Amino acid sequence: MKAITVSKEAEKELLEGRNPPIVQLITPDNGMPNGQDGNLYDWSKFDWEGKEVHIDKCWRCDHKHEDKAYPPYVDHSIPNYDYLHVPYAWTREGTVYRIWPVWEVGDKVRVNRKFKLLIEVEAIKAEQVEGKWAWVILYQRVNK
Repeated sequence: MKAITVSKEAEKELLEGRNPPIVQLITPDNGMPNGQDGNLYDWSKFDWEGKEVHIDKCWRCDHKHEDKAYPPYVDHSIPNYDYLHVPYAWTREGTVYRIWPVWEVGDKVRVNRKFKLLIEVEAIKAEQVEGKWAWVILYQRVNK
């Protein structure tokens, strides 16, 4: 069973019986580029701001074409389950990867290992929180 670690503030709210959204910064441990283990990738190569430039040289006439990376964007094509499109190694390769959350809607997840609290994921949103990309998890409690 997957576990989610929450902040001290969220932990306090949960103990008081409230259901704050759970915010997890996107990391190799909870993000899956192209559906694969995030730890297989060099995360320093993701362009989270869309600032890198890829220069492509024409094979026919030698002129150079510059493509600026676009900032990451959220794909809402699956109801209640967001994922991100993020440029990866843009300067060298000009590629874009989809980053998926490790949790899925319907997953039962333990909150902090010391808690007995179990939640069921209802929705996962990708949002910018204080300038960083994060998964925002909406849920219902399975047990009190």
